[in-house]
This record gives sequence, structure tokens and C-alpha cells, in this order.
Amino acid sequence: MRISIVALAVVVVGLTYAAGTATTSAGKPVTAADTRPLPRVTLITDSVGGVLFWAADARAELAQGLDLRLETKTCRKLIAVGCYAYGETPPSALETIQTLGAELGPLVVIDVGYNDRPDEYAEALDTVMRALLDAGVKQVIWVTLEETEDVWVENNAIIRAAPKRWPQLVVADWAPVAAANPSWFADLAHMNGEGAFGFARFLRPIILTTCGPPCVPPPPATALARMLPPTVGARFAVIRWQGNEVATTYDLAVESRRGPWRTLASRLGTTTYRLRGRPGEHLQVRVRARNEADQPGPWSTPRKVQFRATGRAR
Repeated sequence: MRISIVALAVVVVGLTYAAGTATTSAGKPVTAADTRPLPRVTLITDSVGGVLFWAADARAELAQGLDLRLETKTCRKLIAVGCYAYGETPPSALETIQTLGAELGPLVVIDVGYNDRPDEYAEALDTVMRALLDAGVKQVIWVTLEETEDVWVENNAIIRAAPKRWPQLVVADWAPVAAANPSWFADLAHMNGEGAFGFARFLRPIILTTCGPPCVPPPPATALARMLPPTVGARFAVIRWQGNEVATTYDLAVESRRGPWRTLASRLGTTTYRLRGRPGEHLQVRVRARNEADQPGPWSTPRKVQFRATGRAR
């Protein structure tokens, strides 16, 4: 996960959250399974989608496995400059698109329209779509607006009709989800912390589906383990094993001459186990590793364990 956040000011219930340019990154140690470049996804929004700026955990959930660039400005409009706020006049979505160009990546999410007039919105949408395609963008997700104002209802009708003209455009119909969850909102449009998670979880499957294979994480690498020589006494044996770089926990099983394999322990966080036996008893032990997704790998080749008859350690 890589996240770039650019120039935001958010207003929520009369409280102002102002921020300048910031860049953060987060993620897990890279393994052989996830060394490919992360797919770039750019989200261009006003202060409504800008909730993801200050709701860092929700933003991280949305960005998992993506190179997410968040371009957010209070009072942003589609093609006209927005209203003056926090010491600046925000650039339009169009200006941001023209400035970034190829940096946008192949997939862009647009969540802009709360400050636009319905009689200008269709033409502005078409202008933005042409600019996105000229910049090399392959697919566009356009988020509908909350429908708590008549003008937003009218803009939504324009958004929902747009795929007929623009096959590259996918509508993310946020409006009915927002209407069904009033507790997510601090006012008619801006979300609270709970709403930020709701918004991120609404957007993520649409992004992954629209993006397709480039945004589908690779299958977790197989966890492998192999048995090492044990230390054997008359009544106890210390069983040892080794896992590969993606192994996180282990299952251990034993077989005696009188019965089938049975599990001794599951999801062990160690690579040793103290096994009890009887003097002279013959057993076989095997181990398998689990990866971070808790998927088990294959069982190892069994190793024979013979407890000493004399009680002296070997």
C-alpha cells in the first residue's frame, strides 16, 4: 500500500480541518508474492471524499494493495475554480487532471459535484472525461452525491446517464448507501469517522472490480516446512523443524504403529515441540506451515522418532 495525499481542507459540523501537502506510506514486509508494482488509483474529490484525509485507518483500508493518490480540495468544482477557502482558490478537477497528466494512472475516481450547478454539470462532466482520456486514463469511476439537496439529485441523474456516452465510465452509486446510513454523517454531505469507513468499504470493491487483474492481489505464497533431526531420550523428544520465509505458524502431527495420524498441535508460533513417549516406542512426526492468510501448506516428509530403551539421551 502506498498513499499520496495532496492539499486538503475539510469542514465538518462547523469545525475546520486544514492541511497542507503530506505524503505517507505504510505496508508490510515485502515477500516474493507481492513484489510487483502497485496499481496507481487517483481519487479526485472535494471536502466530502476528503474525509479520507483525516480518517487515516479508513484510507489505509481503501488503499490496501493500491498506489492510492488522494487529490482533495474544499469547494472544488469540475471545470470552474471553486470558492475561496482557507487562503486559496481551489483548482478545478479539470485543472488537476491537466496538471497531473500521466501521473493519474489508468484508473481515476471522481467525487466532485456538490459545488456545481445542474445546468452546467453535463457539459462539465464531458469536458472532464475528454481530459481524462487524453491523459491516458483507461477507466473512470464516478461517485454519485448524497441526495439531501435537490441540486445534488439533479447532478446524480446526469452522472447515471453518462455511461451511455462514455463506456469508460462506471457509476459508483453512493447516494442510496448514504441515505440508508444517516448515522455516518455530520451534516447534509460530510461524513464522520464511521462514515469514512463506510465510504472506503463502499468504494474498494468497485475499484477492484473496475480495475480487474492489475488490482487483484496475487495468491498468497505457499508456506513450506521441513523436519530437522530431533533430540531423543527415553521419555521425551525435542522435535524441531524449519519453515520458509512466508511461514507464520505450524501444525504438528504424529503417527504410531497402532493408529492413524493425529494432530498434536495447531498454529504453533515456535519451531520446536517437546514430545512425550515411552522407552523403546517408535513414532513418526510431520509438520506443515501456514502463511499469513492462515492457509496451510503441504505436510512435510515424516521423520522417524525412536525413544531410547535405556533412558540415556542420544
